[in-house]
Amino acid sequence: MKYDCALIQDVVSLYKDNALSEKSKQIVEEHLAECGACRALYNGYSEEKELPESTEEISTAAVITYSKKIKRRRTAIVCCVLAVVLYLAAAFCSYVYLDTADPIAAGVGLLRVMVFDSEPIEIQKNPRVVIARPERFQAAFEAYVAAEGYTYLAEERLGKLHYIEKDGEKELVRLRGNRFYALWSWD
Repeated sequence: MKYDCALIQDVVSLYKDNALSEKSKQIVEEHLAECGACRALYNGYSEEKELPESTEEISTAAVITYSKKIKRRRTAIVCCVLAVVLYLAAAFCSYVYLDTADPIAAGVGLLRVMVFDSEPIEIQKNPRVVIARPERFQAAFEAYVAAEGYTYLAEERLGKLHYIEKDGEKELVRLRGNRFYALWSWD
C-alpha cells in the first residue's frame, strides 16, 4: 500500500460523492482494492440512505404526524407555563392578603373557615398565622390564646397589634379581619 489508511479514509466520502480528480480517484480505487478496512468504510458509506430528490417523495402523512406532535408539545409547554404563572400569582396574593406564601394551605384554611364553620385554623407554623371566622374575632382571639396557654396583655394593645405572653416571653400578634375571615399573624 502506497498511501496511509488515514489519508484514504479522509477522502473516501469525497470519492463516493465523485468529487475527486481522476488521479485521486485512481489512488483511492487502488487502495480500496488492497485494503479491507478502507473498503468496509467505503461500503458503509454506500449503504447509507439517500435523501429524497424532491419534496413529492416525502409522505404527507409523515408531515401531518410531525405537525401534530409539535402542536401537542407546544400546547403542553404553554399549559405548564400557565400553571406556574397562576401558582406564583396565587402565592403572591396569599402572601399579601393572608401572610403566608402557601396558597394551598391558605385556600384550604379559608374554605374550612368560611364554608364549614370550623374553629380557628393554623395555616402556617413559623411565623404562626391563624385564620378564623370574622364574627367576634377579638373574643375568639382571646379564647384561642388562652387555650394555647398564653396570657393576653390587653393594656399593651396598640391598635391592631396585640401582645401576648407565655413563660415570660412576649409575642406580638397582628389582628386583621374582613367580612369573610379574621387573620391573626405572629410577628
